[in-house]
Amino acid sequence: MLLAFSKQKSRKFLLFCFESIPVENIGLSIHEFNFNENQLVTLNNSLPTDELRTKSKQNTNFAFMSTSFTQPILRKGKAVNKSGKRLTKAEEGILQDWYIEYYFTDLSLDIINKRVKLRRDINKSENIRDKESRAQTLLSSITELLQEGYHPFNEEANIKLRNEIISISVPEAVDVYIQHLNDIKLRKKSIQTYYSKLRYFADAYSNLKVNQITDLKITKFLKEQKLSNSWSERTYNAAQQALGAFLKHLVSLKYIETNPIAKVSRLKASTSSDLHKVFTDADLKSIMDYLSANDKFTELFVKSIYYTCIRPKELRQLKVKMIDFDNMIITLPASISKNKQVGTVKITPNYLKELKSNNIDSISSDNYLFSSGSTIGGKLAVGENTPYYRFMSCLKALGLDDKGYTLYSIKHKSNISKYLDGWTVAEIMKAIVMEV
Repeated sequence: MLLAFSKQKSRKFLLFCFESIPVENIGLSIHEFNFNENQLVTLNNSLPTDELRTKSKQNTNFAFMSTSFTQPILRKGKAVNKSGKRLTKAEEGILQDWYIEYYFTDLSLDIINKRVKLRRDINKSENIRDKESRAQTLLSSITELLQEGYHPFNEEANIKLRNEIISISVPEAVDVYIQHLNDIKLRKKSIQTYYSKLRYFADAYSNLKVNQITDLKITKFLKEQKLSNSWSERTYNAAQQALGAFLKHLVSLKYIETNPIAKVSRLKASTSSDLHKVFTDADLKSIMDYLSANDKFTELFVKSIYYTCIRPKELRQLKVKMIDFDNMIITLPASISKNKQVGTVKITPNYLKELKSNNIDSISSDNYLFSSGSTIGGKLAVGENTPYYRFMSCLKALGLDDKGYTLYSIKHKSNISKYLDGWTVAEIMKAIVMEV
């Protein structure tokens, strides 16, 4: 099959032909060049003339390099005729060893006039016109890539070049980042939070390549979104944070060299917030009365937060064996602790009473305190969002779902109650978690 050739296709032809790199299964690999039949490197002591040598157009992008190369040319070796028959010109061409040859110099790497032979699949063709087409396509491709800054002995420079040539759009990059978040098993709720902000950015710059993102474009986007969607300062800053994490990932993949978010200013957030509002005494009583009558599972979950101030995520992963009834201590292993450190929490007499009234001390030690199916004490941990949804259902039933109350409001209420009872801040902090 004849290979069509154009300026754009020639570049992509070579990029797709070469062995892939881990980032995206597309790219250049000097390892393949150096160690297989496709490219042989030798040292030639006679330097090509300066007339044949060309400097890379993109040397300014890689200040540490001083590179040059000779014009790549197509070489044709002798035909090996084992049949003894007289060959036509086409038949002779098929039997010849064809390769692209050029010499490369990089003084910064002490590479002087190294001879490079590149064959790829030129000699695999059994049709002379196809072989000529493959050879010319490869010749044009390597010539253009060398002019653009391709370096046969510097993988880092080639990754940068690859990402400039085959840069992805903002929507494609968002998909890549969301997949990354799924791969590292970030909480679904957190992924949804990131996506809810990034999809607006992808819609706003659907035709923009990621290497064209600037701090001015980010600032323009954030200000327009704040105005059109009535974003609070807190939401604005959350969107900026999501964009920063997204762009940081693109830097790690070498799609961009620096993170433009560093030049984007945050807004000064208002001191007041409607989120995690502290319960009034009357509302807290209504909630606990409702849960006591309708939802024992969520009642214990809420009381566990109130008495221990353990985070909801950590409570979901708490096992009965982590509760020491004799010494009245709960031990949080580093594997479930947010700060990745072992910690202990005191069990108050009131909380001990709640645990024993639910017969927790008689449950198998390897069971979870809060388990799937919204049961107390089971082999599987409760679902990630189950306690939250059950608590919000309670608030909705009581008409309290528009007051900014969350599960964290319980923790705040507990700390305030302790303070009002005469506890010092130091005592409250010590009672919450004592790291060991």
